[in-house]
Amino acid sequence: AIAAKLRGLGFEVIVRENLTQKQVGSVLREFRSKLKPGGVALFFYAGHGVQVKGVNYLPVVDADIASEEDVPTQSLDANKVLELMDEAKTRMNLVFLDACRNNPYARSFRSAADGLAKANAPSGTIISFATRPGSVAADAGSGRNGLYTEHLLAAMDLPNQPIEQALKRVVSGVKQASKGRQEPWMEGSIEGDFYFKPGQDAQAAGLPAAVRVQTPEEVEQELWNAIKASRDKRDIEGYLKQYPKGRFAPLAQQKLKQLASAPAPQKPETIASIAPTATTKPKPVTEVTSEEKAQNFEKGMHFYNQGKYPDAILWLRKAAEQRYAKAQFNLGFMYMEGRGVVRDEAEAVRWYRKAAEQGEPDAQKNLRLRKQ
Repeated sequence: AIAAKLRGLGFEVIVRENLTQKQVGSVLREFRSKLKPGGVALFFYAGHGVQVKGVNYLPVVDADIASEEDVPTQSLDANKVLELMDEAKTRMNLVFLDACRNNPYARSFRSAADGLAKANAPSGTIISFATRPGSVAADAGSGRNGLYTEHLLAAMDLPNQPIEQALKRVVSGVKQASKGRQEPWMEGSIEGDFYFKPGQDAQAAGLPAAVRVQTPEEVEQELWNAIKASRDKRDIEGYLKQYPKGRFAPLAQQKLKQLASAPAPQKPETIASIAPTATTKPKPVTEVTSEEKAQNFEKGMHFYNQGKYPDAILWLRKAAEQRYAKAQFNLGFMYMEGRGVVRDEAEAVRWYRKAAEQGEPDAQKNLRLRKQ
């Protein structure tokens, strides 16, 4: 239910049910690969959770836990998730843990503390627990989901509610439904506002683009507006690949014919021969502002988060060619993974290098791993 809700809100979602011990490493790596600097990261878990020496663990379904010492090796460490988010330099992290049920291994533990422990949330992170630290949550709500998840889903549907206000509603709803026996708990803080479902007021206040869901018509119109004046046939071909029977397909086909029949650019030596003289004023060069580069990057990541990879490629390439390091890195990643383009490791490395030359740390790290 949470996965379906998040997809509808524009998130790219990884779903794992009944995680086994062998799958923990791979799912953490996959989650890390999706996190991007400046993005919004979200982690949700429902199931049993235990604390050992103040650390919260989420045991896998095939765990064979006989004592406290077995927990770290047969569980997903909640702190590891927080570390991945912190290392990825995401601008905002949201963690939801519906994992405060009775400890099923309590009899074999030396210090059987109920529920989960308090957590130190990294900067820019909100952690929402199903109940207070050291307390136990109910196993079910009135429907197919737990009481906490049931009210969290309802809060996600509320328009124009900052995340802090939405979680306060979850607290009130759960306390009332449980007659005070269960009280959700929140730790951490974020800068700026985040809305699951923005209203007009939130959009006017500068809502992060990643959570606004556009209509298909708006998406196509925005893409066409961005590339209709382009002289690069790859932009036009990208539109046609995405919308072969789109509203602007006839215009795109005509544009491709015009670009194909356009005269070839002059050779460098010919251009050099007409360099400005003392009596010829050079034409002014229009400098792309940092704000414009950032906007192009954000649009690219907006489409990426919606899974619209061809659109993302167009915007990220635009920002990358404007020497925006984050766009160069993300464009390289998409070529490396074959998202929206044919997988091309050489092209990926080329963009990684451009980003690394500008000091982009993730690009430098990826090149070191590949010894490029």
